[in-house]
Amino acid sequence: MVLEYKTAQRQEGKKETPNRTHFYRQGESWHDLQLPLYLKLAPQLKAVQDSGLPPPTIENTDLCYFQLPIHPDAAGISEPFEPAMVKPAWREAERLITLILDGHFEEVGTLDATVSPTFEALLASN
Repeated sequence: MVLEYKTAQRQEGKKETPNRTHFYRQGESWHDLQLPLYLKLAPQLKAVQDSGLPPPTIENTDLCYFQLPIHPDAAGISEPFEPAMVKPAWREAERLITLILDGHFEEVGTLDATVSPTFEALLASN
């Protein structure tokens, strides 16, 4: 299992799920590729290689959130990301990388500096 920690200030409301966070079905568009990319990178980690366990794959690894809301009783692991969506996520990441390497930043989207000041600073320095 690969877990991404999610904290929330809200006391009530829907728990985040990887499918809802990563992919918008209505618009059929990707929003976040973190969990699928973690799975792609996990086999390269020394700790994973030294564990003696089989390498993480789509077939043997769940991609989930560990949610840490204000109320500890509501903490827990989300439903897993749909395995059938992992390869399309990897293809989307490759597409975005190609756009960036080819200098087509406008097609990747805009960056909100109030949400991602670190990325804003990195991009401003180039």
